[in-house]
Amino acid sequence: MNKEFLSTLTILYAEDDEAINQEMSSQLSKVFKKVISTKDGVEAFEEFKKNKNEINLVLSDINMPKMNGLELLKEIKNTGYDIPIVFITAHTEESFLIEALKLKVNDYLTKPTGIVDIVTKIEKISLKKQAEQNIKNEQNETKEYFELINKVAIVYIFNHEKKLIYTNDFLNDLLANENEDSLLGNEYTSLFHPDISKDILNKQWEDLQNNIKWQGKIKYITNHNTAFYANATIMPTEDESNPKHKKYISVNFLTTKEENERRAYKKQLIYNMQEARRIFRVAQEKINSLTKELKRYEAYDEKEKVFKRLKESSQENFMKLQKSEEKLKRIKTQYEKLTLGINSKINNISMAIKDMKDETEKNTKKIYKLRTDLKLREQFITKINLEIEEKKAKVYDLEDVLNFRTKEKEKRS
Repeated sequence: MNKEFLSTLTILYAEDDEAINQEMSSQLSKVFKKVISTKDGVEAFEEFKKNKNEINLVLSDINMPKMNGLELLKEIKNTGYDIPIVFITAHTEESFLIEALKLKVNDYLTKPTGIVDIVTKIEKISLKKQAEQNIKNEQNETKEYFELINKVAIVYIFNHEKKLIYTNDFLNDLLANENEDSLLGNEYTSLFHPDISKDILNKQWEDLQNNIKWQGKIKYITNHNTAFYANATIMPTEDESNPKHKKYISVNFLTTKEENERRAYKKQLIYNMQEARRIFRVAQEKINSLTKELKRYEAYDEKEKVFKRLKESSQENFMKLQKSEEKLKRIKTQYEKLTLGINSKINNISMAIKDMKDETEKNTKKIYKLRTDLKLREQFITKINLEIEEKKAKVYDLEDVLNFRTKEKEKRS
């Protein structure tokens, strides 16, 4: 897809369905230079009349209110303006297609169809149209060139039988030939002076029969027996009226000083015209390119205002940023001081915690030792208590024995 070529085209688009129209116009605008969107045939034709020199192709639906696509095509054709037309239609009936073909529609697409298919079809038709226009321009330039050549050069054409079939006005004037048709049918060598050698003529005809271009100086004679010389170029070419045979075109320039000067002037004139056309084409291409570039800056003033506002806003934000940076520096300094004090306190606390930890470990060991000693003493006390209990029991037993004995004694006494 030639995106650069497509970006130079202007499309007239006609579609009555609002949703489809908006969507398609949006998609087409991304590809083409300009899309003129219309909702029916009447509006499309009005836009065509206003912008026909700008529009490169018409893209239209067939079934539309007020004026359908076929009627739009007829109206455009009636203007005599040759512009490619493509239909996008849901109709596949033979009658619609035959009518469209009779009206010489360039092509059609059947709904539903995608944007890629549409763009591809438009590109193909537009490139073909451009090529045809280039050929037409070249043909017009060639025609103008030969019209100029006919004014400054002797031109005559003869057929495979050596018979003259065309002589231009410049030759007839030089020969003092009042009836231009009187020469037709004669051998082309009848224009030559009798002094010309037969060998030269035979060699000339031999070269032409072998399809070789012949160049050389030829001596001519007028009806008043006045001789003149010309530098001749004879070219074999196809005979359109009789493809089996050739015809021969002879272009001759007089060799007298005045004619040489005149011919040089005309040649320069032709060159200047061709150069002017070339410069015009280049300039037009440059203008088109600059116009396209200029469209990119159509809203420049508005964008400049926006840019100015953004610049002012940026400056304000920059000042705020600077103030924020200064504030951040102060906060950072305070933070560093605070951090330094906190770190010192943390170090002191860490050392105190370490001391407390060491002291705790010492106390824990002491407590452990005391607990061990206490346990041992508890065990010792328990042992003593047991011994005391045993001794108590023995004492009780002894008291009982003593009491018993005392009672016995009392009984005896």
